[in-house]
Amino acid sequence: MSDKISHMLVVNLHEIDFLERTLNILAEEYVRDCVVYDAEGIISRHGDNIPIQGFIKSGLSSLFKEKRNQNYVIFAVVKEALKENVSIKLKSLHYDNRWAASFWFVPIEGYFYHKEIA
Repeated sequence: MSDKISHMLVVNLHEIDFLERTLNILAEEYVRDCVVYDAEGIISRHGDNIPIQGFIKSGLSSLFKEKRNQNYVIFAVVKEALKENVSIKLKSLHYDNRWAASFWFVPIEGYFYHKEIA
């Protein structure tokens, strides 16, 4: 596949102590346009500020396995050529049966990076 194809990497980081290691992996693989969101501050469709009756009110943290740690969501753009390396390195982030993250690669069409020359 062409190196021009990009993917949106979506990381659900379960363990806060893996945040720095996760970001280091992305930096090592030259992943661009990376943003980190504190999932505790993001309202889910069941969130407190959604004016729909009948839904259980809860923060995103209650949708994860446990509330013992802060949760983060990371969005980053990954080129096709780097996808496998990033995947392998993210899968290696665990300690004492604590898996750091779950993640997905979503194909992007029409991605434009302002410093790229077509």
